[in-house]
Amino acid sequence: MLAHPAAFIASAAVAALALAMPAQAERPAPYTEIVSYADLDLSSAADVATLDQRIRDAADRICTSAVRAQLVRPIKRFACASEAYSESRRPLVTMLAAIERGEHYAARAPKLVVAAP
Repeated sequence: MLAHPAAFIASAAVAALALAMPAQAERPAPYTEIVSYADLDLSSAADVATLDQRIRDAADRICTSAVRAQLVRPIKRFACASEAYSESRRPLVTMLAAIERGEHYAARAPKLVVAAP
């Protein structure tokens, strides 16, 4: 029999929580959206425009959801979407510059994360 069952139970609870933490960290945050470009050729201007529109649409959806959840004031929805678009487009700018220079640019995963600011 254990000398201090309460201490054992507390230790087991802490261990269980620690094991659960990585799984929670891998979940996408609320008000984020993954935008894939696996089907696009980023050396094509038309495909870059398609990706750009996907990013804009995702930014609009997440900021509209944030307004509905009352995390963003309705008057700030446009600013939210604009900032989400700009921030999520930064890696794309780097990729496009490399492609324009004729460099082969292989992203780890053909996707961008769009998140509400």
